Amino acid sequence: MGTGDQEALAMADIEALLADAVGARHVPAGAEIPAEYAGDESLIAIQQAPAYLVRPATAAEVADC
Repeated sequence: MGTGDQEALAMADIEALLADAVGARHVPAGAEIPAEYAGDESLIAIQQAPAYLVRPATAAEVADC
């Protein structure tokens, strides 16, 4: 298994863990992530979308993480 394969497997594991914690509908990924999350207010940083966006629905879900 090459490094790229290992990274892809690790990312799938992360997505599954996040979905287990807060529910899959609260973990958009890829094209599901709105463009406004692709960067911050820095004028010099390269804009890059995150792999996942986690939006817990309750304070309890935040505490569980």
